[in-house]
Amino acid sequence: MVDIWAEWCGPCVKVGPTIAKLGEVLSKVPGIGIGKLNCDNNTVNKKYFPESGIPNIKFFPKGKKDQPIKYNGDRSLTSFIEFIHQNATVKFDLQKYKIVAETSEMMRKVDKLVGEVEGRIPPESRVEMDKLLNAIRAELEKTGVDAEILLKQVAFWEQAPFLAQLNKLKNKNVIHVTSHPEYLALIEKAKVENKLLVVDFFATWCGPCVQLAPLFADWSEEFMDVVFAKVDVDLLRESATFENIQCMPTIKFYKKELLNTIEGFDIEEIRNNIHQNK
Repeated sequence: MVDIWAEWCGPCVKVGPTIAKLGEVLSKVPGIGIGKLNCDNNTVNKKYFPESGIPNIKFFPKGKKDQPIKYNGDRSLTSFIEFIHQNATVKFDLQKYKIVAETSEMMRKVDKLVGEVEGRIPPESRVEMDKLLNAIRAELEKTGVDAEILLKQVAFWEQAPFLAQLNKLKNKNVIHVTSHPEYLALIEKAKVENKLLVVDFFATWCGPCVQLAPLFADWSEEFMDVVFAKVDVDLLRESATFENIQCMPTIKFYKKELLNTIEGFDIEEIRNNIHQNK
C-alpha cells in the first residue's frame, strides 16, 4: 500500500501517524508492505497515480501491479487494516490485528486524556498512572491474543484512583444518574424546556461502552446546549427496565418526546442525531 503525500497538505499530515502505526502493526505480516512517497521530492508515476488530489492511497495486490485499488474509506487504523485484508492475495488473521488496532486507538485516547489533566492529580496517583500505562504499553507489544485479553479487561481501569480523577475532570458536563426518580425528572425537564437530553445506558464490563465514554464526554463539551446523562444498567435496573434496554450501549434521545433510540457503538449515527436534534 502506497501513500502519496506532501508536507504542506493538511489531510496528509493528519493521516500520517495512522499510516506509520499501520506499518508498525502489520510489520510482521508476510508479503505486506506499507510505503509513503513525498510527491514534492519524488516523481510520481502518473500511470498508477493519475489523480491530482492528495493524499492518494492505493493498494497494489501481488501479481497485479497494473491494477491498483484506490482507498476511499475513512482514515482510521481499523479501516485501513480491513481494506488491506480484503484486497491482499494471502489473507492474515483479520480479527487479531483489528483488536490490536482498536486497543492502540484506545491507548491514544488515554494518553490524550492524561496529557490534558497532567499536573492536576496528586503525585501518588501520578506514579500509579505511569505504572499502569507502562504495563498497558507492554501488553500492546505482545500478540493479538494478549491485546484481546487487555481489551476485555479495560473496565478495570475505572477502579484505579488516578482514572477516577481523570473521569471526574473529563465528565464534568455529564450527569451521572443515581436514582430512577432522578432519571424521570431529567426526561420531564427535557419535555418542559424542549431541550435535547441524550442518555447513555452503559455497563462497566462492556468494552464498546468503555470506548464510547471519552467521546460522550467530548460531545458534552462540544454541544453545550444539550444535556448529557449516563445510566449504569447494573446500578439502576429500574431505569433500564423502564426503557426496555436490551443491549449496551443504548443511547436515548429526548425532547418533547422520545426522538430516537440507537443500540450499539455507532459513533457517526450518535453524533449525527445529537447535531440534528440539538
